[in-house]
Amino acid sequence: MGLSDKSEGTNDTTKGTAFVVFDDKEDAANALEKLSGFQVSGRYITVLFFNPRQRIK
Repeated sequence: MGLSDKSEGTNDTTKGTAFVVFDDKEDAANALEKLSGFQVSGRYITVLFFNPRQRIK
């Protein structure tokens, strides 16, 4: 997978959240398919594509 950047949440609102940027859409789609629902340290991962028009409340 071509990973080009990542950052982790640093405040109470984004704690437990990571943002990952891939080199191309195919790598991002592969990560979404393979990692969504994967369990790490007893917690399930949710993988979503970034949508700048969608606000999470």
